[in-house]
Amino acid sequence: MVVARIEVGDGEGLGVLVASASGQLSDRLVDLVREQEGVGRVAALASAQDAVALAVVEPFDAILLDLDGQWPDGLRALGLLRALCPGTTLVALACEASVEARRRCAALGADALVDKAHDLHRLGLLLSRRPVSAPARPSPPPAVSGGAAPGRPSGRP
Repeated sequence: MVVARIEVGDGEGLGVLVASASGQLSDRLVDLVREQEGVGRVAALASAQDAVALAVVEPFDAILLDLDGQWPDGLRALGLLRALCPGTTLVALACEASVEARRRCAALGADALVDKAHDLHRLGLLLSRRPVSAPARPSPPPAVSGGAAPGRPSGRP
């Protein structure tokens, strides 16, 4: 297993594993993750197989897995990581984040598929464990009884 870069914070907070065959992307991801409040440690590896091997022996709160350059091993690793780390936030990253790619990643257990070219800002939301798939929606209006129009009194006390 080749560890590309490890940054250890104060040890408090989230532990995040980054796996990318691209050293440049790996550095960028580590930097983005380190900027997030509540992250205590970050490990970066160069392959999906190494990510699986490390996740078996060391728990992480979130794993960011770059699928590009690791096809089909990245997809296999995605399924293995979900089976081995059921409570871990698992984020796949790819250049193509089509509906079909999102379905495939979700079927393998990914919590999200992030488009590396356009959506890296979503990582902060994912790491803070806020929902990012759909924007917050207002609550539906309350049911109206008695036949009154919405917003109008029904005439009952």
